[in-house]
Amino acid sequence: MLDRSDSCNGGFAPVYSDVATAFQTHLGPKAPKMINYVYGLGGREISLEHLRDVYEKLESIKNGGKAGETLEYINVRK
Repeated sequence: MLDRSDSCNGGFAPVYSDVATAFQTHLGPKAPKMINYVYGLGGREISLEHLRDVYEKLESIKNGGKAGETLEYINVRK
């Protein structure tokens, strides 16, 4: 799930929270696993390389790799 804004709601961005809640409400234990990627903070752009990295990580998870963090930030200063 890609979000362009962050939230102070305790851990996840707004779109992710809404979609995850809907999946859990309607699918319960059959809900898909999701990772919340937040991008564009502070006006920073997202590039094709960033999207390629997200896609490759999701492919790795699909093929049995570990998911790691549930919330990740793209292109932010550390």
